[in-house]
Amino acid sequence: MKLLITGTAGFIGSNLVRYLLSTVGDLSIISLDSLEYAGHKITLEDIPGSIDSNRHRFVHGSNGDPDLVESLATEGLDGIINLAAHTHVDRAAYHPELFIRNNVEGVLNLLRAAEKHPVGRFLQVSTDEVYGATGPDQPCDENAPLRPGNYYASSKAAADLYISAALNCG
Repeated sequence: MKLLITGTAGFIGSNLVRYLLSTVGDLSIISLDSLEYAGHKITLEDIPGSIDSNRHRFVHGSNGDPDLVESLATEGLDGIINLAAHTHVDRAAYHPELFIRNNVEGVLNLLRAAEKHPVGRFLQVSTDEVYGATGPDQPCDENAPLRPGNYYASSKAAADLYISAALNCG
């Protein structure tokens, strides 16, 4: 099995790579990360024998680069896991264009590549912030209405809606 996982140099991404490589025997991972403010390649370097090996290849780049995403999608992927995101709420208020480029356009690039070069699965990782503020006695699930309260959450909600549209369009 071969996976493209984006956003792998952050906390969640690096731990996901570590877990998958230690538990799934027949697995090859292409890690894509832009190494911007929240990503650090060192988080992947302590995985024994993994980085730039036959099981794990690191690619420094962004899902915002359609040509790069397209080239990676031609490698016979069985799935894409998208963890890449700009996440800092305060930063989003000052530079919303960065969040649109990564969190929305990046998802569109991945979707287009997956449509052109079919993959078995596409897992989009979102945030609870797309549902807005909820109290402790207000559980919500994926069917709850979207009520993003900031630019970051809005960019993630837009990405979720594009994923939904792609599913509905077949």
